[in-house]
Amino acid sequence: MTINKRYIEMERFLQFWVDVYRQNPGYEITSNNVYDRMIKIGVPENYRFYDNSNNGNFEYWVKNFSRNSNTNVFVADNWSYFCQFINDRTIGNSIKSDSEHIKMYIPLDGEHIKKGAEMIFTFLSDNNIKHLSKVGKEIRFDDIVIRLTSIEDALKLQRYIDNNEYIQKGLLPPNPFSFNNNNIAYACDGYLSYNSTISSIVALYFKSRKDELEKVRLQDFIDFVYKYYQDVFVTKNETHKCIDDFELSRKGKRFGDLYVYIHNYKQIFELFLKTIHPDFKVEHLNNQFLANKTEIEKIKKQIFEIEQEKIKDDEMSTIVLNGYELMTAKFGSEIAKESIIRYVESGKSRYLTRTGQVRETFTKLDVKSYLLKKAQQNKITILEALNNIILMPYFDSSLTY
Repeated sequence: MTINKRYIEMERFLQFWVDVYRQNPGYEITSNNVYDRMIKIGVPENYRFYDNSNNGNFEYWVKNFSRNSNTNVFVADNWSYFCQFINDRTIGNSIKSDSEHIKMYIPLDGEHIKKGAEMIFTFLSDNNIKHLSKVGKEIRFDDIVIRLTSIEDALKLQRYIDNNEYIQKGLLPPNPFSFNNNNIAYACDGYLSYNSTISSIVALYFKSRKDELEKVRLQDFIDFVYKYYQDVFVTKNETHKCIDDFELSRKGKRFGDLYVYIHNYKQIFELFLKTIHPDFKVEHLNNQFLANKTEIEKIKKQIFEIEQEKIKDDEMSTIVLNGYELMTAKFGSEIAKESIIRYVESGKSRYLTRTGQVRETFTKLDVKSYLLKKAQQNKITILEALNNIILMPYFDSSLTY
């Protein structure tokens, strides 16, 4: 699909939703109904109800590859919409743990998908190309999805498809909202789904244009995406919008998960905006792929260090609290506080009791430096830092909501 053809198809898709709004003023365009419509772009009517599971294709692929040592083919009970094809690493981490993949979408029609999928996965097996792949039940522009670990492997498969007459006859048009090379769409979307994210962006766009439908055009949509990208991910003035719009509070429970998700969305916005340019090529996709990997790994390392620091902080706070409680039981709370403060200010452990090995523990773990750091970081006194630790269990126990 040429870049001009892509522009036409994207414009057509946006205008479809304009017509829906005009004919149904109370209708709400959601990411789900945009997605359901988007994945069927270019699919002929006679394949709209084709089912790879019910017609025996899933069973055929599982049986046909059952003795293939390079390819594990199965349908999981909890993910029965897809038939999965996997050639994982035998040494090192599983491909599943990689922070980024090059994803290829191979859209085959109902007449060619059974044999075409067999050809594709036999080629990957014969060349021992590592991949995580799946074939969906329905015919859609992403009915075959292949995750690869390098651009070299992607280009090997691309060349095979380009020169396979049978597969070429069965190819449907690719997703116009993604970069494609000879009718094969590509993406790198980390832990997210590129197609689902684009559907969400389209839904957000129409939410902003619901009362200004006359403005809806492809260029206006691109401008909307660019402004959102700048406001949320570049200047970071509206980062909360990403959390709200993509419901990240549900997806990322831990601080680290949330931060990775936000950065992952940033990468998908970047990829879409870059692929709109007519000069975008495979080598640019590889640059994005490599940059994504580097960025996510750097972020994950930073998150690990922050979380380790928090664990250390919690452990140190517990040690200070235990020492305070032991000294309080022996001398009373005021003397206990005063003794700890004198130890921190002077560095002399004689102010601490030997009971319960408080003196030995505080000295060995350098509680002095820890409390000084807490006070300096928060710009408070040592007494206030100590009081925060002492009161922490009471605050924690009060959080019953």
